[in-house]
Parts: sequence; C-alpha cells; structure tokens
Amino acid sequence: MTSLASTTPRSLAPSSADRLLLWLARELERVAQARIHAGAERSAATAHPGAGRMPRMHEHAAAVHMGLLPR
Repeated sequence: MTSLASTTPRSLAPSSADRLLLWLARELERVAQARIHAGAERSAATAHPGAGRMPRMHEHAAAVHMGLLPR
C-alpha cells in the first residue's frame, strides 16, 4: 500500500496564491489577537474607579459643538 502523500496529484496541492492567502489570514489573526491582548492590558492598567479613556479629538469637538463641554 502506498502513502497518500506520495500519490496526491499536484492539482490537489495548494497553489502559491492559496499559501499566500493562508499566511495572510494567519498574520491578520495574530495581529488581531495582539491588539486584543494589548487593549486588555491597557484596561487592566487603568481599572481604578472613575478611570475613563480620554476622548478622541473628534469626540471632544463634537461635544463642544453640541454644547456639552465648554470651549
């Protein structure tokens, strides 16, 4: 009996484009997990009561425009 790997036709082997897409998917997953992990570390570092994140500039500008914050 022969090994399945040795009899696999080339047409069933992943193409270079397939390998590239697989690598890209793995890299995107790795980056996403790293960002999630970094966000969790930042949240844990500022976990005391009343600690909120600083608003982004456009959020601040919108709040000023709506009169919710002083200029």
